[in-house]
Amino acid sequence: MKFDEILVQLGLEDKLIPLENAYNEENLNEVISKSAKLNFVMELLPTLRNEGHWVLLFTHSKLILNIIEEILIVEKYEYIWIDGDT
Repeated sequence: MKFDEILVQLGLEDKLIPLENAYNEENLNEVISKSAKLNFVMELLPTLRNEGHWVLLFTHSKLILNIIEEILIVEKYEYIWIDGDT
């Protein structure tokens, strides 16, 4: 999958952030707010955590997993990374 296809899936095709600035809390919040899918997940996660649920997030792209991982770190969620290399 190409990078621009990933941006379209996330709804971010017109919201590019320079790579050197991509992984700070402010830009991650911008990414979340610009992506309906990520916004939905981030609104749902606190409720699921409070109810004791486990969550499986699946994507075809490691780039998207990297973004999700950074969000989980900033939001202080415990997580396990499972991909084809594990």
